[in-house]
Amino acid sequence: VPAGAVVWAVVSGTGRTLVLARMNRLSSHPSSHPTQHRFLSRAPGVIVLQLIWILALLGAFWLWYRGVAWAAATHLNPDSVGDEPDLVGYLIWLIFISLAIYIVWAVVSWVLSIAPFILLHENCPVGAALARSFSLGKTFSGKLAEINLVMSIVKIALIVLAMVFSSVPLPFSDSFTPDSLGNLYLGIAIAYLVANDYFHVVRLKSFRELWRYYRPS
Repeated sequence: VPAGAVVWAVVSGTGRTLVLARMNRLSSHPSSHPTQHRFLSRAPGVIVLQLIWILALLGAFWLWYRGVAWAAATHLNPDSVGDEPDLVGYLIWLIFISLAIYIVWAVVSWVLSIAPFILLHENCPVGAALARSFSLGKTFSGKLAEINLVMSIVKIALIVLAMVFSSVPLPFSDSFTPDSLGNLYLGIAIAYLVANDYFHVVRLKSFRELWRYYRPS
């Protein structure tokens, strides 16, 4: 997991820097924005911010795991409930804990998502970029949280679509070979990742337009 987090941070930070650099190059007024060289020179800082983001996400997963473990211990453990497990109560808590942590993450994670913009556009250190992301003003922060929440809902829709497409061939599994089912699931996974990355770019573009509107200096 630590090695995977570092690799993800390097790939994600580099890709995000290149996407933002291209958005800057395609701007109608490129002279008013940071140069291409400055964008690329700040890529290590963006990688560090992405590593902080993935560590925060892993922390949210840990909280979810601990919450589900508590629900299982109090509703499914024979020592607590006897011979009959309280499956309904467990599922209620499972849904509540999952939705609560997901909503909280969707509402607050924009702070880490906007930090690369501050790092690139205001040319400040990583620590200062994180600190400034907490003091962008009520209106700007509200818009960022709103976009992040909408994109999180879109991600849920993509997950549901991937699950639906994955379950469609199950009634006809006898007509498929294991290799063909594996190829189908691989194609669905690739389609999900492509769509997910596309909406990440959409969110970056939305953040950039809000940035230009609320912090034009």
